[in-house]
Amino acid sequence: MDNFLLGVLASLSAAALWSPIAIVQRTINVRVLAIWKFIFSKNKTMSGKWIARYSIPKKTGTSEERIENISAFQDGEGVVRGSIANSKADINYTFIGELSGKNFVGHYVNKSDDSDVGTLQLKVDGRYKQLIGKVSLYDSTEKAMMYNIDYLWFRLPNILIQKLIPVRADVSGINDTGLFSNRYFVKGSTIGNILLGHETDQGMHTLKIGGCNYLVKKPWLYMNHSCDPNAEIQYSSNSATVIAIKSIMPQTEILIDYNRLQEDISEPFTCNCQKCDHDASSIIIGGASHEIA
Repeated sequence: MDNFLLGVLASLSAAALWSPIAIVQRTINVRVLAIWKFIFSKNKTMSGKWIARYSIPKKTGTSEERIENISAFQDGEGVVRGSIANSKADINYTFIGELSGKNFVGHYVNKSDDSDVGTLQLKVDGRYKQLIGKVSLYDSTEKAMMYNIDYLWFRLPNILIQKLIPVRADVSGINDTGLFSNRYFVKGSTIGNILLGHETDQGMHTLKIGGCNYLVKKPWLYMNHSCDPNAEIQYSSNSATVIAIKSIMPQTEILIDYNRLQEDISEPFTCNCQKCDHDASSIIIGGASHEIA
């Protein structure tokens, strides 16, 4: 009987001890799940951080690229408002507009005097990752009104994704899957070091470094070719690093020129990049027409 009572007491003591631990564990699990959803959830509104690009025509006949950092908030009625910081003009704007279906129409307002300085018309892509349209605004540096300038917004992912996962694999219009940026890369900046596997024979997903071929791991193996690349590979004795040779916006495919790889392309192919798609002639990459410009 004494042994039975001792067993019951031991069970009750263990349950009393375990209950707080279980509660803490459940709390941790709920919070980790909430953080995971916050980081990786897909935003189906215009709310969030964006980076925009457009070019201002100069009186000299040239043009100047402008980059804007944008914070936007969309309410339940489709009204979108936010702030825009222009890197070149050194002017901060607010904006307000309305999203109807996939079309957004809004107005720029100068923060300093609340004057209406321009309008913007944008069309949302299906996944709310890019907005494409036109902007008309008064440019303070040129002291002139600029009309119907091509205007592009690119969504900036959560800051943790930008830091931890700067590139990702996504659907490509070139070759099913491509490598895309999750952040803004300025010209000359490092995109990342290519993850390499074991040494092997040359194949479709290998890279030649120091006379040896190595398997290229995901997501880097998805880098597609373009005759107008925005990145290049720089080699060391035992590694390879991808460098931006143009400014690369978020949500943009990272493209290299296969003709500049250290190995000959074993299976030549017809290029269907955006540059060649507008060219009447077919460009063969690799093989007999392998050239370095």
